[in-house]
Amino acid sequence: MSDFPTAATVKTAIRAHLIGGGHRDAFVDVYLVPGKEESIYIITTEASLVSLVQNFLEDRLGRSCAYVQGSFLVYGKEVGWLLR
Repeated sequence: MSDFPTAATVKTAIRAHLIGGGHRDAFVDVYLVPGKEESIYIITTEASLVSLVQNFLEDRLGRSCAYVQGSFLVYGKEVGWLLR
């Protein structure tokens, strides 16, 4: 798990994108769930920002990112794409 960025690092990257877009007080939270095979980042945000976060994730990851049950899932092997 030590090879993966922290949840705080991922949160900072997403918040920086939102702040750059004029959403200074945006709520975003990221949880890192370690797994035996792969870790998963669970990303939550306020409802009004879902489309902005979704666009950011999809642009960076190059795949569709569904907002399911109040969160987005990003896998450990792809999280580096968010930080570029």
